[in-house]
Amino acid sequence: MITKRILDIGCGTGFRTSRLSKSVNHIVIGIDISGVNIKRAKELYPNAFFKKMSAENILYPDNHFDEVYAIDVLEHIDNLEPAISDIARVLKEQGILKIIVPSEKSEKWLIKIRPSYRK
Repeated sequence: MITKRILDIGCGTGFRTSRLSKSVNHIVIGIDISGVNIKRAKELYPNAFFKKMSAENILYPDNHFDEVYAIDVLEHIDNLEPAISDIARVLKEQGILKIIVPSEKSEKWLIKIRPSYRK
């Protein structure tokens, strides 16, 4: 019996998705816009579910997920309004949204340390 459906937006190479999917009776799906990341995630964590997909166009029905994670990803999205709208659409009414975005100061430090960070 499935107890929760969880979406991990911007899953990268799948570490968080894999950890979340270890909970019994949870369906966890990791999505990322990078086909390279999705391919690597599938290689590293073959028992987890990964799909190449944009946060601005989440291909799941309305009110589908109990939890949505967007950890260190929203700052990379060019069209934030459609992404937020689609996240709201797929999240159940009483669902949980977990978002983490770096502060502006930390972004500036990261760019100085690793100029390719924004790419």
